[in-house]
Amino acid sequence: MTPMMFRQKREIAWPSSYLRLQALSPTAYPAYRSGSSTLHGGWTALLLQDLRQVEGGFSLDHQLAPAVQPMTTAGMIITEAALRYLESDGDEAERYVFADRLGVVLEKLQTLEVAHEEWMQRLEQDEGSMAEGQMTPMAEGPD
Repeated sequence: MTPMMFRQKREIAWPSSYLRLQALSPTAYPAYRSGSSTLHGGWTALLLQDLRQVEGGFSLDHQLAPAVQPMTTAGMIITEAALRYLESDGDEAERYVFADRLGVVLEKLQTLEVAHEEWMQRLEQDEGSMAEGQMTPMAEGPD
């Protein structure tokens, strides 16, 4: 098989993403587009977060702090949507198999979100202390 063997998007007669999402809500498409940029990044994120200017050009900025919030948020939204589907349209067997598992996934994502936020706040405090010339337990290493 080669890529040319597959029909192109315009040949399969599917409506555009815009039309499909309009069926859900008039605000679904803008949310879809902005969410896509958040997850996959865009020029703004690249310029503000991932690059730093160096002599003669730019270099990747290898940050200590990953931007996990977009991924945990997407995970929570998807999990919430699945739970709502189960409540409204799922049958008894689907609820039996998936409801508890999805609840656990949602709890773990929420725990990750809180832990990451606490870590980010601690990192900011430590960076502030280091800028003032003070050492903190995190900067010193393990006891």
